[in-house]
Amino acid sequence: DQESVDGKVVQPGQKVEYQLNTQPQLPADLAYEVKSVSFTDSYDAYLKPDKQTLEMMDLNTGKPVSKKKYTTTWDDSKHMFTLTVTDQE
Repeated sequence: DQESVDGKVVQPGQKVEYQLNTQPQLPADLAYEVKSVSFTDSYDAYLKPDKQTLEMMDLNTGKPVSKKKYTTTWDDSKHMFTLTVTDQE
């Protein structure tokens, strides 16, 4: 496990890794079928993200989820990205 960078100074050119952990809990009795789930996160305006390294992990297996199972959209002007998982069935 890496040490948290929360509240610490990050120097120009320094690489930073972090995890966004979430476990959506969708009720089984929804009135409609869920077709997709999106995760959105923002980052500092001075950060230049390495977009190729973004990955989604399966919390049950600890392994990366195939990039074929989700899409990632970057909004550089707003310094944010959205990862969308779509129903594959």
